Amino acid sequence: MFRYLSILIISSILIFSCSPNNVTIENGYEKYFTQNGVRGTFAIYNNGQSNFIIYNLNRYKDSSYSPAFTFNTLNSLIGLQKGIIPNENKVVAQDSIDKASNQIYTGISLDSAIKSSSYSYFSSLSRAIGEKEMQYWIDSIKYGNKTIKNIDSFWMNNSLKITPDEALGFIEKVYFNQLPFQKRVQNIVKKTLIKESNANYQLAYQTGTTMNEKNHQIGWIVGWIEENKHPYFFVINTEGENAYSLKTIETSVLKPILKELGFFDGKK
Repeated sequence: MFRYLSILIISSILIFSCSPNNVTIENGYEKYFTQNGVRGTFAIYNNGQSNFIIYNLNRYKDSSYSPAFTFNTLNSLIGLQKGIIPNENKVVAQDSIDKASNQIYTGISLDSAIKSSSYSYFSSLSRAIGEKEMQYWIDSIKYGNKTIKNIDSFWMNNSLKITPDEALGFIEKVYFNQLPFQKRVQNIVKKTLIKESNANYQLAYQTGTTMNEKNHQIGWIVGWIEENKHPYFFVINTEGENAYSLKTIETSVLKPILKELGFFDGKK
């Protein structure tokens, strides 16, 4: 369900005008997607003013997709909360699970696993958590459609699905420590998501790609940009009939849109 009910479709030239409603539709962002050979949606939520700018509202609020690697934000939270992962820096041996101590062993740290998008790490982590425990947390948080099929790959195989609106709402809760995890746990995960941090801004996000039932590549970028202690939460969801580079989407879709919105100079 769409998180905010008031919707007003406004021409892009009125994007910064005052309105009693909280959604502005910006169709001008279509060019960033089409020039990269993908279709998709973009949304950004201004927490301070409680308003949205959205391209492709229908895809944003009505279409669900496998979360791909972006699910591993939640996977990490559960692993840390349960003590399966001790912290973001602990490095342990490769490809086995000590069932007696319920520890995950993968040869890299959580921080490295997130930065390298390690499928083997998070598959091992999911098996260590177990289906019953995983289902408990997904149900408690109401993450997407709450469906698990194959404990080590359900976030990739089109069983678990989430809308871009839900994905944005989830990352907002992560940022504000509003999920039912220890504050320490949420702070650790937030730190691993930071991509850039300087005097002007902090940019943090998680990415992920997978294939849908039509054998189209689905891509995600979910995170926040913060300037002057004011966070803005964003989501990009893309789809292409051919494989494409999500790194390209980061540099030629996400950053140009944020630049167009006035970010990166520390003046927001």
